[in-house]
Amino acid sequence: MKEKSILIISIVTSIVLFLLAAKKNIRRSTVVLFFVQSYAWISGLIVAEFNLIKYPKKLIFKKSYKGSFEFEHIVFPVYCVMFNRFYPHMKNGFIKSSYYAGFTSFIILLEAYALKKTRSIKLIHWKLWISALTISATFYCSIAFEKWVFKPFDKAKNKSISSS
Repeated sequence: MKEKSILIISIVTSIVLFLLAAKKNIRRSTVVLFFVQSYAWISGLIVAEFNLIKYPKKLIFKKSYKGSFEFEHIVFPVYCVMFNRFYPHMKNGFIKSSYYAGFTSFIILLEAYALKKTRSIKLIHWKLWISALTISATFYCSIAFEKWVFKPFDKAKNKSISSS
């Protein structure tokens, strides 16, 4: 019962956060969300199929999908949208590194809690440091993808601002 409550609260919170984050810039938020869903789906499927991680307690697709649909398609993609929305683009390297470390640490702490206190995740041939690396890599890829997709629009926007 505890696992089910945590999953429901995570999903509801993620949906509310997405709506709040996307309110100002829905197009960018949606592109990041879909990109991370695709990325997380492939990586999550690989991890689950090779039995590196098991998800004994799930709400959605209990039998047909070995990965964690709730985390890979709702919670983590929304978390990446939040990461991208508040990313300090114009700050120095130390601030950016601290931002990565803070966001990564928060989700790793939640994963560590889930490992100790619930039966929603079980690490077989996986370690938390591997999760930290893959989460940070996903953050980097989501920022790079967003920059790449919206580069022409950002250039046009900056050109129109400077010509005014």
